[in-house]
Amino acid sequence: MTCSLILRDFVARPALAMALLGGLCGAELGQAWAAEPTSTPASKPEPDRLSYTLGVRAKIGDLGDPLGSAKLRPRLGLRYGKWKLGIGDGREWLQFSGYIEEKGISYQVSETSRWQVSASGRLFNASTGGRYDLNEPDSLKGKLGIQATASVNYTLSPVLSVGVSVMHDLLGDGNGQTVGLGVSRTFAVDENRVIYASAGVTWGSAQHWQTAHNRGGYSSAQLGSGLGSVGFGLAYRHALSPSHAWYAKASTGYNLGQRRTLYGNKPSSGGELGMLWFTR
Repeated sequence: MTCSLILRDFVARPALAMALLGGLCGAELGQAWAAEPTSTPASKPEPDRLSYTLGVRAKIGDLGDPLGSAKLRPRLGLRYGKWKLGIGDGREWLQFSGYIEEKGISYQVSETSRWQVSASGRLFNASTGGRYDLNEPDSLKGKLGIQATASVNYTLSPVLSVGVSVMHDLLGDGNGQTVGLGVSRTFAVDENRVIYASAGVTWGSAQHWQTAHNRGGYSSAQLGSGLGSVGFGLAYRHALSPSHAWYAKASTGYNLGQRRTLYGNKPSSGGELGMLWFTR
């Protein structure tokens, strides 16, 4: 089955995709956190070498309207020793399929053939809860927030990995805390092409869900802590050469618990298509 057919069926039949991924993977993360699948361990870069990734991507906010919701954006990553900005120099991108959450500035605390432990921080718009985007001036208006994330990923086998990601709002601007749990499964087409399936759940503090509710302009309600979302994703990565590759990914998410009661269970969806050039 080609990647295009997989993604088409994933979008057209989310219920079938949920059943398939649930059987393959169990539970992973919700929309706020993407699991980081792993294959063979990536070699460590020299600590005194600055390396980079350059690219372009089309981010799709709604797979039901891919053309109307698509936004073209540049992509940049830097790495120096254990420090990274964005996706770094592309080594981990090739290892983790491109279906990986960008973390702002991060530090690789520990890295072995099975374990990866990292700490990261990023700025966000505390007034909206969204990311800052230089291409969208309105996203730059509002109160500055800082959130820190600690991630631990473990390779169970060459094709299966699990992970946990914990986020904390450092300045107390309403984002509270979240915990994402997930698993990912690798399906190798050949040495250059790989398909990844992932799934997971997100737990949030009462402050996190309450702030999100208030920002959405909904009628007054009191939310508590608990599981709030479950998400599923597919990603395809094709390495065209040692220095460049293209990728496509799609995801869908569903509300859980009190959020499902308040907002219903209409799925959300998103995707991305991009090309990267990186140092190797």
